[in-house]
Amino acid sequence: MYAMTAAHKSLPFGTVVRVDRRDTGADVTVRINDRGPFIGGRIIDLSYASAQAIGLDVDGVAPVKITVVGSEAAPPSPPASSLPAEPESCFWVQVAAFGEVSNARRAQETLAAAGESAVVLEGIDALYRVRLGPFTDRKDAELARNRVTDAWPGSNLVPCGG
Repeated sequence: MYAMTAAHKSLPFGTVVRVDRRDTGADVTVRINDRGPFIGGRIIDLSYASAQAIGLDVDGVAPVKITVVGSEAAPPSPPASSLPAEPESCFWVQVAAFGEVSNARRAQETLAAAGESAVVLEGIDALYRVRLGPFTDRKDAELARNRVTDAWPGSNLVPCGG
């Protein structure tokens, strides 16, 4: 509760992410140590201390952007404003997006039958995104995209915070 931690549905435990509030610009760096959230439209649950750091202890819910900045084994990177621009180091392959979770689950099952491990992520826009990954190497993500483009021609790479 008082540590700078958060819950995420699919990022590996120990992943360090920067959470940027889109409405105020406030940000906090946290470590993923739990699964969740399990409420529709939410992508991350912050601990009390993390939420307090960006004013969510008062507001409760706000639009955010999540950027993977490291892992537990490596300390978090300095804030982006003090770094030169670097290429993304975390990618998903977005295979499809659906308005109905049942359609997304069917796509996930179809991908599993083809040997791919897909996840379904619910966005704040009420779309269920079917994605492969995350991948820490762009080349690996592109190889995964190439494996599924015949059946899923709209597949594309997206950064982990996207």
